[in-house]
Amino acid sequence: MPNTIDTSGLTVKTYDEINTTLTDAFKAIYGSDVNLNSNSPDGQMIGIFTKSIQDVLEFLMTIYNSFSIANAFGTTLQSRVALNGIVPKMGTYTTTPVNITVDQAVTLYGLDAVGANPGVIVHTVQDTTVQWQLASTYAFGGAGTQALVYRAVPIGVVTPIINTINGQVTPIAGVTAVNNPTTAGTVIGQDEELDPDLKIRHAKSFMLASIGPVDAVEAALLNISDVVDAKVLENTTSSPSGGIPAHSMWAIVRGGTDEEIGTAIYNKKAPGCGVAGSQSYVVARPNGQSFTAQWDTAISLRLYARFALVSRVPGITFDHTLLAQELSAALSYKINQIATVGDLVVAMNTIEPRAILTSVGVSKDNANWYDTISPTAALNYFTLAAADIAIT
Repeated sequence: MPNTIDTSGLTVKTYDEINTTLTDAFKAIYGSDVNLNSNSPDGQMIGIFTKSIQDVLEFLMTIYNSFSIANAFGTTLQSRVALNGIVPKMGTYTTTPVNITVDQAVTLYGLDAVGANPGVIVHTVQDTTVQWQLASTYAFGGAGTQALVYRAVPIGVVTPIINTINGQVTPIAGVTAVNNPTTAGTVIGQDEELDPDLKIRHAKSFMLASIGPVDAVEAALLNISDVVDAKVLENTTSSPSGGIPAHSMWAIVRGGTDEEIGTAIYNKKAPGCGVAGSQSYVVARPNGQSFTAQWDTAISLRLYARFALVSRVPGITFDHTLLAQELSAALSYKINQIATVGDLVVAMNTIEPRAILTSVGVSKDNANWYDTISPTAALNYFTLAAADIAIT
């Protein structure tokens, strides 16, 4: 078939069709008795030309397909969804306090010094897997210990474990000890939005142009840059149901500011629809009156996990502490999403494919174990910390 663009889309020649076209052209030039076997010089040249043309056509097909949101990825996907006013959510860094002990006056340079002092060495510490860089320059006047804020080098969710950040990447004279005896004050970063999540949010965004359905409110909340997750429930009956008043909606939001959330609810709420929730924000209306938006902030719920590991390969041993950290970073739950042992198995198959999981269970109290558990309330979302993962 020829290379065409019509109502059916883009059609390109196959490898065999390209090869046949070139073979016929060579025979027309050199005669039908020319040797074009694959081991002949001319046959090998045709093979090279065929593969080159096929590569170009496949690249053209990739570009053509990328105009569809379903087939786009990476920066191309970001440029496509931008046409509908959707901006991908960028990741943020995790920060945690680290105790630094010195025996003399010394200045430790932080990330704030990089631009002002080209070539400066930022003080960097590390645990078994992650490096942490000093956020702000600090000058010790003499011997002592000070808790300083360090930022993880990789962007996104990083879960520090106490007493593990205890080494210096580049030792500095005067620094005698490094340690993180507590995780209090840690701010966990946010992962960059993955392509599948961006495509789902883009699909929901078509409700942004409407006013009324709870889907429109949810789409508006999810479109706020610093909102991690949002869920909107409604009660269309004339009696209270599920904790929601009659003819009302209940927005549950994770992240965002009061002003952003309240304004989004006001802009998209259907006329006459009530709102529920313990959080509120007063929106000034154009007519001089006001509207009080209500919602609830999502509350994290501690999730526990346990399983035993059996190696698929004889003689292989596993670093349970490292695997727990990686599993904690890999699993992220939405508001009111159930947790299952399947989540653990799928994630671990990617993290450590040489391992088989047995005796798998999830729990909310670290005592009663199940294959599947639901959040306690609709506004809960599960969080799984490395310390709450028991691996044997």
